[in-house]
Amino acid sequence: MLTNFSRPDSAHRQWIFIRVHFRHPPAQVRELVVGAIRSVPGIRTDPAPDCLLWEFKDDAVSYACRYWIDDFQVDDRSDSEVRSILWYAMHRAGMEVPFPSLNVNMTEMNRTASRASSTRTTRAGSTRCPRSTCSARWTPRRSTAWRAGCAWRSSGRAR
Repeated sequence: MLTNFSRPDSAHRQWIFIRVHFRHPPAQVRELVVGAIRSVPGIRTDPAPDCLLWEFKDDAVSYACRYWIDDFQVDDRSDSEVRSILWYAMHRAGMEVPFPSLNVNMTEMNRTASRASSTRTTRAGSTRCPRSTCSARWTPRRSTAWRAGCAWRSSGRAR
């Protein structure tokens, strides 16, 4: 199948996606984005550019920006120009593009819990069964199976 990009109209729609911090109201972001895209040379005014709130992510709100160009051969250059204009406009407005982040919560172990976890490893590198009432031992160097006597391990509940 052959697609003709110049008939019946030469308009070609472009999409770019941006992420903005949650603290910025969507109406304010959309207004800024559409105004900035309209200022880029080569972007069509009809149909008008628009900005859609696309998705809530873990660390940002994602927006889809759509605009129209006449020459689809310059789509990469127009995308680059639009992204640059958006960066400057957002920077001037104090809007930040958040970096992906990960929160790590650490808890401090008290002495009693620390001693209990250290008794799991016993002499000669063997490890005790996680069940406190079981005395079965497992030695990683010799075998991959628990020694007989641990009903909890042999039942498959430990996996």
